Amino acid sequence: MPKVLLVPRDQRNSLITIHGPGSMEVGRINNLNVLCMYAALFEPDQALSLGELVVREEYSKFGPYAALITNPGEFVRRIEAAAKRQGYSVWRLAIRYVDPTTLDAGMFSEEMDGAFQKNSRYSSEREYRFAIDTHTEGNNAITLDIGDIEDVAMRVDTSKLNDRVRKWLSGTGQG
Repeated sequence: MPKVLLVPRDQRNSLITIHGPGSMEVGRINNLNVLCMYAALFEPDQALSLGELVVREEYSKFGPYAALITNPGEFVRRIEAAAKRQGYSVWRLAIRYVDPTTLDAGMFSEEMDGAFQKNSRYSSEREYRFAIDTHTEGNNAITLDIGDIEDVAMRVDTSKLNDRVRKWLSGTGQG
């Protein structure tokens, strides 16, 4: 049977023992707004291949269009600036896929780490996530005005996304 020991901050000598099964949540994470994106992640000196960028056809379930971000650095800068203008905190990170049967709270070095963990069965999603804290409670949607993104992204029919990626990689698909 699982066992968790909690140590209250102000009473270090008073251990609280919890016996499982059970679950635990970090309430602040439940109040975050998130933007989830498919991402091709690679090292700066690594050459990209089409195989690393191909988006599986099953992701067309998210809608008939996709935004192909052609200047990720500027896109990130705009999201972070818009969040800051509205007084929000923002974190961004590639999702870490974990086996839920071996998940250990000790893996979290920061409170927000839980917002960037996902069951390993979803690893094919290759998700990159922005987590935005509005410093309020609830799950109300927000709008971040990051301006026109035509200079950093292109709208693509989902059914033609991989063809557009091929063209973009070869330098013939700009715009």
